[in-house]
Parts: sequence; structure tokens; C-alpha cells
Amino acid sequence: MILSRSSSFQVQMVVLLIILGLGVVCVFMFNEESYVNQYLHSTSSCAHPNITIVAQNYEDHSHYTSKLDTQSQSQSQLSSYQSFNDTNPHKDSWCPYATCHNSPICTPCNRRYLFLLTTARSGSTTLLKMLNYLPNVRLSGENRNELYVASELVSNFRGPNTAHLLDQNFDRKEGAYSHNAIPPQAMSCPIQQVINTLNPPPRAVQAGVNLTGNPSLEEYDRGTILGLKTIRFQKGDWRVKDSADFLRENFPCSKVVVNIRSDVDSQLKSMNTTFSNESTTEGKDTDDIVKMNEFLIKVVEGEGG
Repeated sequence: MILSRSSSFQVQMVVLLIILGLGVVCVFMFNEESYVNQYLHSTSSCAHPNITIVAQNYEDHSHYTSKLDTQSQSQSQLSSYQSFNDTNPHKDSWCPYATCHNSPICTPCNRRYLFLLTTARSGSTTLLKMLNYLPNVRLSGENRNELYVASELVSNFRGPNTAHLLDQNFDRKEGAYSHNAIPPQAMSCPIQQVINTLNPPPRAVQAGVNLTGNPSLEEYDRGTILGLKTIRFQKGDWRVKDSADFLRENFPCSKVVVNIRSDVDSQLKSMNTTFSNESTTEGKDTDDIVKMNEFLIKVVEGEGG
């Protein structure tokens, strides 16, 4: 979903679309034409912590009584847990097209996410506040591009001159890089936990966790959509495809809202005024802002993957 800072009506429409859970990319340009690009974001989102388990029948049913001979009874009572499956617990809602490689180590689609990718002085803080008024949504503010920092947990094992441990589907018993097989998307959970840790429940909720009758933090956040706002996503040392692939793999049940400002001249003036006493490279000139906008738009328009 892409929107450019404009009237309050346009921003309200964005919030409405998110409430309705529409899988579309929306582009709202300030003082320019508005249009909806019917592009179903392939990295959409999915995931309620109560992941559905795929069942598999035991081959040996001899230890059960004859009362369990019907097919329906055997399916419901003679089943075992499949360690590896591709169940998407939110396939009918938040992330219908997510790829979910579930394993005993990680179930990457359990948690739903919403990311607000934007540039400085584009009205993103106001939009962040509006999104946080939605029920069961909690987005945090700036974090010095922690998404990119977290991406290095996996990029460290990919590319030339690296040990491709994450692509090793067998147990290596010998050698300096001996490792057992790491399931696909297993790194998603520690990466997600980094973002979750930066966006905890309110302090009062944390303080009451151990009191009788109060839910655990997991129970409190069971149905919560987590996420963040960042003005620096496009400033990481990665290509559009790298950044899109990272979100698709490690936050498979996520939606992305891109917020840009079409009046880049006014945006640059606002940047220079706001950051006049700071050492920053948020926008050296209007061409730089345009490039940042193009990067973010390509991430959600599919050119990243």
C-alpha cells in the first residue's frame, strides 16, 4: 500500500482499507491523481499464534479398540504431529499468499505484522498515530533502521565467500562448518523477536504479568498485529530485491504501507529546517528524495521479487 501525504480524507481512506483487510496496493499522491493499483502484495500476512497442525495417521492402529474403527474417528484420534508443514493460519485473512515453512524450530507465519515505510517529513508520525488507534494494532516509532540491521543475521550466510548454512538441508558431521540441517525460514523467529522486543506491551501490562489472574505477555498479544514505522528502510546497504525478499521470507505474514510526499521541494525545506543542527543525510537534495521514494514504491509494487 502506497500513499503520499495529502488531505486527511485520503489518510482516513487508508486506515479504512486496513480495517477492511483489503489486499491492495493503494497510491495516494498529494495534489495529484489518486489511484488504486490492484496488486495483491505477495508477502501479505498471516498468522495467529494458534497455528493449525497438519495431522498424519499412524500406520499401526492395533492398540486402539474396535470402537474407533470408523474413518472419521481414526482421523481425529489416531493422528500425529507433522514436524514440517506449510500451514498458513491466516490464509483466509491477513496473508493469503504467504509462504510458511513451519518446523519444530520456527513457525514464521504465527504473528501478523504491519510496517510503515516512509521518508522524513512526510506526515508519517501522524499516520503512525492513526494506525495505532486501530483495534489490536501496535506499531512502534523509529528504531535506527533495525529491520536492516536484523537482515544481516541472514545475509551473513548468503552471497559470495560465505558459509551457506541456511541452505544446508542435511546434517554435516565433519569439518570446520559442521552443522545439523537448519529448516527453511528458521531464522524468521529470532528476527521477528528483535522487532517484538522493540515493541513491547505498555509498562503497566508488563508489571502485572505475575499477578494472579493476569495474562502472560504471549496471551496479551495473541491477536495483536505488531509492527513499526521507519524512515530509513531504503537507506540500508541493500537492493530493492534484497529488501523485499527479506520481508517476504522473515515476515511472511505482513502488510506494508509506504507513505511518501509528492511535493519534494517542500519536503526538502522541512528536512533542512528540522535537521539543521544534526548530522544527517536524510535528503541531500530533491533528487535524493525522489530516489528514496522510488525505492519504497518498488518494494511493494512487486519489482523487488
